[in-house]
Amino acid sequence: PPAPAAAAAAAANGNDGADASTASDRSTEATDLSRLPLPLQLRLAQVQYNARHPHTIPVHIALRDWMELAVPLVYGVWNTEAFERGNHRTEGDGYRREVYEGMVQKCLDAAKPFKNFTHRSCFYHIPSNGEEGKAVVKKEEEENGQKQPKRRRILTTMRGLERRSSSPHGGGLGANSCLLAVSRVFFGLRAALDEERERKFAPPPALKFGSGMGVGSNSAMP
Repeated sequence: PPAPAAAAAAAANGNDGADASTASDRSTEATDLSRLPLPLQLRLAQVQYNARHPHTIPVHIALRDWMELAVPLVYGVWNTEAFERGNHRTEGDGYRREVYEGMVQKCLDAAKPFKNFTHRSCFYHIPSNGEEGKAVVKKEEEENGQKQPKRRRILTTMRGLERRSSSPHGGGLGANSCLLAVSRVFFGLRAALDEERERKFAPPPALKFGSGMGVGSNSAMP
């Protein structure tokens, strides 16, 4: 009967349209990323790789890589003129920075497989079960009066990021604990995302015509 055939054809056309839209979105995203500095592209790629393999990437390593991407997004300078779409954007023009918004969203999404790095294992680890580890545990128990072994800081997770994450308004992250530093970065990313979403989209770049071919011109095409 013709009805099922028509329905199948309509569904096929709908799928073709969806595939074309997805391909277009991917092309636009690839073009957006190509305008970013290579180190930023590599950081995003590493963070997204980690997010796809949360069961094989150690969480403190994932946090280190994530902070390498997140800190510049929060505390760095975003070159609107160079990074945003079109050649008509300027710094502080007041319009939504769509590429920046996308980067912030990708950064937040990449933290979700690791439960937003809220687990203490992101920052501490239990000493090994070897003789050296047992000696460390015993010493810590004697010093702290605790039956449970005190977890030690994983300093390499945040090493070097404190200096680079200093806010231009003062303060920075160096004087704070690792957990507080991560919390500040999360807050900064979410605040930036909310701010961008409140802005209007930028108008398209103005069309430019060659000499004698302006709007309303009666000049004949060659």
